[in-house]
Amino acid sequence: DAPDYVRMDTLAAPLVDERGKVVRYVFLKVSLEIGDAEKLAQIEASKPRLHDAFLRALSQGSLSLPGRPGSVDLEAVKARLMARAAQELGAGVVIRVLVTSAQESAG
Repeated sequence: DAPDYVRMDTLAAPLVDERGKVVRYVFLKVSLEIGDAEKLAQIEASKPRLHDAFLRALSQGSLSLPGRPGSVDLEAVKARLMARAAQELGAGVVIRVLVTSAQESAG
């Protein structure tokens, strides 16, 4: 069976320097790989709540690569979103977070 995916709305998050100053923003397009096709309707219905939870997760702490405050750490972003998806939907519902696009803009 081919995996099922849920595409989330674009997420916007600040990239901050060591002093907490916003140096730029990153706009992320994210898809969730779902382990059980029977959960798709539940996830689609939960998208607004999940989007809000993802935005809150992305605003907690730096998303920048260590020592490179203007560059996004995509692995850390995926791990943070994966953890939040498990909190919101239950463990094992989302089996992978895919960042399909990451565009940065000046802060």
